[in-house]
Amino acid sequence: MSASAYAWALALVGELARAGVRQAAICPGSRSTPLALAVLHCPELARTVHLDERSAAFFALGAARVTGRPALVVTTSGTAAANLFPAVVEAAQARVPMILLTADRPPEARDFGAAQTVDQVHLFGRYARWFVDLPVPEGGVAAHVRAVAREAVRRSTGNPPGPVHLNVPFREPLVPGAGELAGPPPLPERPMHLRAPGPEPRWDAAPLAASLAAAPRGLLVLGPDSGRDRAAAARVARALGYPVLADPLSGMRSGPHDRGLVITHYDAFLRAEPLAASLAPQVVVRLGAPPTSRALNRMLARWPHREVLVEPAGPRDPEFVADEIVPLQPDVFLRALGDALEPRGPGPWARRWLEAEAVAGAAVRGLLEEAQAPFEGTVVDALPSLPDGSLLVVGNSMPVRDLDTFYRGSERAVDILANRGANGIDGVLSTALGAAWVHPGPATLLVGDISFQHDIGALATARRYPIPLRVVLIHNDGGAIFSYLPQAALERGFQELFTTAHGVDFAPVVRAYGGWEVRAEGTDELRRIVGREPEGLELLQVRTDRERSVALHQELWRRVERAVGAL
Repeated sequence: MSASAYAWALALVGELARAGVRQAAICPGSRSTPLALAVLHCPELARTVHLDERSAAFFALGAARVTGRPALVVTTSGTAAANLFPAVVEAAQARVPMILLTADRPPEARDFGAAQTVDQVHLFGRYARWFVDLPVPEGGVAAHVRAVAREAVRRSTGNPPGPVHLNVPFREPLVPGAGELAGPPPLPERPMHLRAPGPEPRWDAAPLAASLAAAPRGLLVLGPDSGRDRAAAARVARALGYPVLADPLSGMRSGPHDRGLVITHYDAFLRAEPLAASLAPQVVVRLGAPPTSRALNRMLARWPHREVLVEPAGPRDPEFVADEIVPLQPDVFLRALGDALEPRGPGPWARRWLEAEAVAGAAVRGLLEEAQAPFEGTVVDALPSLPDGSLLVVGNSMPVRDLDTFYRGSERAVDILANRGANGIDGVLSTALGAAWVHPGPATLLVGDISFQHDIGALATARRYPIPLRVVLIHNDGGAIFSYLPQAALERGFQELFTTAHGVDFAPVVRAYGGWEVRAEGTDELRRIVGREPEGLELLQVRTDRERSVALHQELWRRVERAVGAL
């Protein structure tokens, strides 16, 4: 490897660190040697090394979700770079900052059959916020590469945040000669030219505050990514007297803030059509991504109401019902609106929603108490026992939906995240490990068996690095969600094509990677285990029956519909 190539890589990686990058996930490879060595010699970067590029990218995504800073992924050329694609899609759609450094063959090797060479130019298409195909390093350290690094961070953390792809070609030799790494060339002292974040746009909240105050029948709908200032959301709800329909990923269901107007059982009681129709609001103020609840999304599309969508970076409005869009960050919006409101307090409208919440909640608790064997509801009902300051990562498919149905929250602060950008089941274990790597509190992953198996290679990362993580694995031997979909009515092919039973016991697999299994006999022991901090990689494998779970869900909806019928 020439000294200029190493200096080039060190300037690129070092400038990324100076601009705020702190996490780097590296995948072994020959062509990426200069980049990997540059990360090794960059003291500002906390690095992890991964065997699987797909897993590495999701690990970086999990870290970036928690820190809000772009995480770096370094790969070699060829299909190694292509394996980043699922995480890039998720980062783009979930608005998570990432920077992808893919090593490449030099231009003369492309298109002529050179080994480990694919077309990496714009490899990720429109999912990358910005793409640069850097020139082959030659001569001294170019100011250009440092400018590219600064711009990459700016674009990745822009509005909206997302992944940036820098493709970096290298010619051989790639390995340094004797003494070349003894004293890596220092970065020249040059002032940074990153634009400091400007003040939030001034917004006069008074007109909206006045119009909302004139509409007593309103709702505050908090979806995923709806801000972190939960006290501000509670203040707005209390001032307007609006119930808060809080998606579990909003964080509003748990914490020490005022939760007096928070509604958690709306997914159950909005399935009761007569009650749902009678609860039609005049106005809905919606923040964040679309809610998880299918029942709520259906009613938002049906109710004749005015909808105000708070969205800083393009509408997330799949039902096309937003009447106006306020282009602000959710926390900025809530604080400004709260300052402009005269407190009104809950009235008959809010009390009606709270009554439906209480009646549906009693039906849910009754079903959970009657359930003799564990099922998804009893597992989720144990999660309020999580220690204060915990991180909870939730898989897609059924786990996030069961969280929506059964998670009532608590006064303990819990950060909850899920990969809802593309709603995929890929990379969930890797994401949880990356998030746990940087989160200051204890971490738990709630995941299904198919999703866990899909990302089982991430256990190599758990073995390599001491990342305490408890995996609460709902094991129903297949894809349970299809039992709730029209595919379940197929007379032929349902079991073979959709449920994909596998018969795997994951405990020996986890033990092979240095983890261990913990067992819970009954709901009390389940809560006790969930309530303590994990000491390493723990697997809590809860066996459930798909058919029984479907029957219990359906029974729950029937009970709630009967219970709220008199309201």
